[in-house]
Amino acid sequence: MSLSMSLSMSMLGIVVSLLLANPAAATRYTWVFDIEPEQVTPDGSGSTGSGQAWLYYDTLTDHLQVNIAWSVLEADLSAIHIHGPALPGQSSRTHLVDIFSDASAIPSELDRRTDFYQAVVHLFTPHSGGSSHNHGGVPTGIPPEDALAAMVAEEAYILLHSDDAVFFGGELRGQLALTETLIPEPGTATLMALGLIGLALRSRPVRFALFR
Repeated sequence: MSLSMSLSMSMLGIVVSLLLANPAAATRYTWVFDIEPEQVTPDGSGSTGSGQAWLYYDTLTDHLQVNIAWSVLEADLSAIHIHGPALPGQSSRTHLVDIFSDASAIPSELDRRTDFYQAVVHLFTPHSGGSSHNHGGVPTGIPPEDALAAMVAEEAYILLHSDDAVFFGGELRGQLALTETLIPEPGTATLMALGLIGLALRSRPVRFALFR
C-alpha cells in the first residue's frame, strides 16, 4: 500500500470517528436562584430559613441535575416540588416536577432542617407510580414538554414544604431564573470531516479517460 493511500485511509478513519462522535446537538439549560421565605405567596412565610438551587438540564440525555440546599428551616422538610406555570407573586397548585413528592420520599440520611441534596431526574421518562409516586420526576398527566417550557420561560418555582399547619403555602420558595442556555453550533464536526475528505481525495492520483 502506498504512503498516499495509507494517509487517505487514516484521514477517512478520522472522518468516521468525527461523524460518529457528533450526535444531534443538545441544548443545555442552567438555572441558579435563591429560595426565600419572602417569595412565598401571598405575603411571605415569615420563616427565618433560606436556601439556594442549581438546576441543569440536557435535552440530549434528558438529565435534569438537581442541586438544592436549605438552611435553618423552622419545621421539618416534608416535600419539594417545582410548581407552575406561575410568574413571581403568583401561585400554582400544579406540580411540574416532584423532587420529593412527600415526606416518605426524603432519604433518611438527610437533615430536614439544614442540608444539601443532589440528584438526577429524567423529565421525559414515564413514571410507574402515578401521581403519588415517591421518586423524582414529572407526575403522571403533566406533559413533560409543558413542564420544560414553563421552566425555560421562568414561569415555575421550587417550593419547600414543611409544617403545613404553620406554613400553609410552603416555607421557602424560589422562582426559577435561567442563567445560561448553551446551543452548540451545528455542523462543526461535519465541516471538519468534509475538509479531511477533501484532503484525502487530493492525495489520491487523478486519472483521466478520453472517450471517442
